[in-house]
Amino acid sequence: MRYSLVQNSNVILKVFNILGQEIQTLVNKTQVAGEYEISWNSGDLPSGLYVYRLQAGQSVEIRKMILPKIKEIVDKARGGFFAPFHK
Repeated sequence: MRYSLVQNSNVILKVFNILGQEIQTLVNKTQVAGEYEISWNSGDLPSGLYVYRLQAGQSVEIRKMILPKIKEIVDKARGGFFAPFHK
């Protein structure tokens, strides 16, 4: 998830399931103006539609994201990625 701040702001970034239940708080702190990229480890969550809510000061942005059934696994040694196949 990428976002930018035009001024220093109190930032809260949360992930919710499609029922509106909070799954995780990714950011809850004051951040200086600039560009940010947050990685989210979804762990064992089921695939499906999720929503994240970014609040920076008085501004609020809500976006949808899809967690796929087959998760890409980063192969750090090779600098590439592969997706496991199931029979």
